[in-house]
Amino acid sequence: MTVICSNAGYCGQTDAYCAPENCQSQCRTPSPPPPPSPPPPPFTPPPPISPDDDSHIITSSLFEEMLTYRNDHRCKSNGFYTYDAFITAARIFPGFDTTGSLETRTRELAAFFGQTSQETTGIHTGLECGHGVDDRVIDRIGFYERYCLILGVSTGDNLDCYNQRPFNDDPQTSYGVLKMSVQE
Repeated sequence: MTVICSNAGYCGQTDAYCAPENCQSQCRTPSPPPPPSPPPPPFTPPPPISPDDDSHIITSSLFEEMLTYRNDHRCKSNGFYTYDAFITAARIFPGFDTTGSLETRTRELAAFFGQTSQETTGIHTGLECGHGVDDRVIDRIGFYERYCLILGVSTGDNLDCYNQRPFNDDPQTSYGVLKMSVQE
């Protein structure tokens, strides 16, 4: 072990003796500075907004109407989900709500909001904040019907309220119970 002597005439192994400004003899060779970080990748602008973009179906004011309790001060996640975050996420997933007629796409959005509302129990007349289990919260079909009504589209003819299962229960189906209604 090499002992390094400081400018003050003492020797040791710590920075008090070995730091470049303190060292007199047997000094360590300073390490070279680290290489500079690579430059960030060039900015890639987002794709242009399509006329089929969800912002043409779900406006900011309609989003607020549909999710009236999302900013309730009693909820832990107050302010978590914003309109801009929803639109950004919808644009990032190119297969989300991009096929079929405007009515089919609007039903797909109603199914999406119905499912997320049912799963989070977060949107139905203040039931989301620790008020216990309620049939209105459990019934995802009720949420779907509510959002179809708000969006001005029919629920479709094949709505099955008796054989409900979770949307992700079967990897072969994209909407479980609502599959037939969405595909009309």
